[in-house]
Amino acid sequence: MINFKQDIISKTIERIFSSFFQLSFQIILSRILFPDDYGKYTILLVILNIFQIIIQGGFTIGLLQVPYEKKYYSTVFWFSQIISILLFSIIVLLSKSIFGLIGNIDLILPLRFISISLLFTPIQSIYTSLIIKNSNYYEQLISTIFSTTVYGFTAILLALNHYGFWSIIIAQILSQIVLIATLFLLLKWFPSFIFDFKSLIYSIKISVSFFLSSIFILFTDSIQSLYLGFNSNELLGFYSRGQKIPLTISNTFDSIIAPIALSKFINLNNLNHKIDYFLILMRKFQFFIQPIFAFLFLYSQEIIVFLLSNRWIESVYFMRYLSIEYYISSSFIIGIQVLVSIKKNQLVLLIYFIKTLFSAFTIFIAILFGLYIIFPLRIMFSLATFCLVIICVIKNLRISLLKICLSFLPNLLLTISVSFFSFLIYKFFNFTFLGLIFSCLSFLLLYFGISYLSNNSIFKGLINDFNVEKK
Repeated sequence: MINFKQDIISKTIERIFSSFFQLSFQIILSRILFPDDYGKYTILLVILNIFQIIIQGGFTIGLLQVPYEKKYYSTVFWFSQIISILLFSIIVLLSKSIFGLIGNIDLILPLRFISISLLFTPIQSIYTSLIIKNSNYYEQLISTIFSTTVYGFTAILLALNHYGFWSIIIAQILSQIVLIATLFLLLKWFPSFIFDFKSLIYSIKISVSFFLSSIFILFTDSIQSLYLGFNSNELLGFYSRGQKIPLTISNTFDSIIAPIALSKFINLNNLNHKIDYFLILMRKFQFFIQPIFAFLFLYSQEIIVFLLSNRWIESVYFMRYLSIEYYISSSFIIGIQVLVSIKKNQLVLLIYFIKTLFSAFTIFIAILFGLYIIFPLRIMFSLATFCLVIICVIKNLRISLLKICLSFLPNLLLTISVSFFSFLIYKFFNFTFLGLIFSCLSFLLLYFGISYLSNNSIFKGLINDFNVEKK
C-alpha cells in the first residue's frame, strides 16, 4: 500500500509554506512597485513560459509512465538541454526584432537576461518528475524554503533600491539556481553521459500528448494576458495583481491534489476503487475550495485595499471574476487525473484543445465588443470545460451523474446560501468595518457549523477517507 496519508501531509505542508511566503513577498513588493512594472514583468513571463513548455516537452509527466531507469532520465535531460541552448540563442538573436515591432524596446535586455533561466529548465523538470515518482516531498519542502527565502529578500532589497521590475527578474534567476542546487544535494541525482535513441523515442511517444496539452493550457492563459498587455502595461499590471491571490490558491490546491491523486489512481487497478476514491476526493476537495473562493469573491475590495493598498483598487474587478473562474478550473483537475491514470491522454488533449479554442474565441469577441467582456466569457467557457470533463469521467468510469452531483452540489448550495446571508449582514451595517467583521464571522460560523451538524464525519476522517487501499 502507498503511504498516501504521509504523502498528502508532506505535499500539503510544502505547498502551503511555498504559497504563503511567495504571496507574502508579493504583497510587500506590490506596495513598493507600480502597475506598469508588473505589466512589463508579466509580458516577459508569458514569453518565457512559452519557451519553458517547449523545453519541458511534456517529459515532466511523461517520465512517470516510463521505467525508472537512468538511461531514460539522462537521455531526456540531454535532449532537453540541447533544446534549451537553441531557444536561448534564438531569444538573444531575435528579442530586438520582436520588441521592436511592438514598440517595447526597453524589454529587450530584460528578456535576454531572464531567458538565462531556460538553461536550468531541463534539470528542474527532471527533479520534478523524480519528486512525484518517489514522493520526495520532504526534500521538495527543504528546497522550497531556501529558494523562496532567497527570492523574497532579494526582490524586496532590490525593489527598495529602485531597481523596478528588474528586482523580480534577478530574484527569480537566483532562486532558481538555489532551488536546483538544493535539490541536487538532497536527491543526489545527476545525469549520466548516456544518450539512448530508443529511450528518447519511447519517452517522446508517451510525452507528446502531455506536451500538446501544456501548449494548449499555456495558450489559454497567455493569449489573454498578452492582449491586455498590448492595450496597456498598467492594465496588465492591475490584472496580474487581481489574478495573484486566486491563482495562488488554485495552484496550491492543484499542485497538492494533482500529483498525489494521479499516483494513487495509477496504483488502483480495480475500477470500483477508482470510482470510490474519485467521489471521496471530489467531496473533500470541494469542502475546502468552495468557501475560500466564495470568500475571495465577497471581499475582493477589502482584500485588495488591506493587502496591496488603494493603488491597486482597479484589480478588484479582475479578482472577482477570476475567483469564480479558478474555482471552476480547480474543480475539474481531479477528473483530468482520472483520465490520465487510465491512459486517455488523447482525450485529455482534446479537452485542452477545446478549452484553447474557447480562449481564442473570447479574444475575437473582445476585439468586436470591448475588453471587459472577456471575463464573463471565460467563466462561461470554464463551466463548459468542466461539464465536458465530467461527461468524459462518466463515460470512462461508468459512474452515474447523480453520484458526481452529490459529491459537490450540496456543499455548493450551502456555500452560496451562506455567502448571500453574509453579504446581507455586511449591507445591513452599511459596509462599515464592524459590518465586515460580523459578516466574516457569520460566514465562517455558518459554513463550518452547518457542515459539522450535517456531516460530522468530515472533521474526523479527512485523511483516513483517502486511504483507499490497493487490492
